[in-house]
Amino acid sequence: ECLRVHTDLSAQERRQRALQALRDVELPDPEGVYRKYPHELSGGMLQRVMIAMAMSCQPKVLIADDEMPALRYTRNIIQQFSSQFQIVDAVISGEAALKVLQSQAIDLLITDISMHGMSGIELAQNAKKLQPDLHIVIISGYGEFEYAQGAIQAGVDEYVLKPVSITKMTSILQSIQEKLDSEYLEQAASLLPAIACHQPYDEAAATRLFARRDWYFAYVLLGNLNLRLPKKLGVTRLLTP
Repeated sequence: ECLRVHTDLSAQERRQRALQALRDVELPDPEGVYRKYPHELSGGMLQRVMIAMAMSCQPKVLIADDEMPALRYTRNIIQQFSSQFQIVDAVISGEAALKVLQSQAIDLLITDISMHGMSGIELAQNAKKLQPDLHIVIISGYGEFEYAQGAIQAGVDEYVLKPVSITKMTSILQSIQEKLDSEYLEQAASLLPAIACHQPYDEAAATRLFARRDWYFAYVLLGNLNLRLPKKLGVTRLLTP
């Protein structure tokens, strides 16, 4: 249902993604679980289904490059080989990218280092001020140390030299996906029990986290189920985060 409402996937694609998500959380007989209604599942199985829902979310990507062929190349790689990411926008300047970052939460920024006006390094620095948890990949035609050093100081995840192969880009995207899942798991494991049990919690952290995945969170509140908690969770920790 979530994939039907929030994605443009076909029925067959939705089914395959749902089944893979159920396998990823190690549910026995994913095909059987897929055909069941919620009231037919145990509490533990329902929790694993909720984890699977969270893992099926598409992280949001923003691409910035003032060279249209390079922009299209990066976009096509993501669409064809890393479809777990959702491209929010593809812009041709750092200034345009900042406007997007000011209006919505983004998980990953991919930018060229050399653009007219604001450079990729400047964009990365300003983007981190707006969204501290943002992941950044800089694509560069410069191998000199000072450029790489500037990228490191700006807090980027990857500094990649052109030309970027499909294999290299998909490998980077997979690494970013794993980082995002790990971060989300860690933050959600502390925030969700507190919110569900009406305990104090960091509202700013919750806003940053769930601005990207608000519809999953709404579903959790409706069902009063904890999302993506550790496999072993004591009752004391759940009731008193």
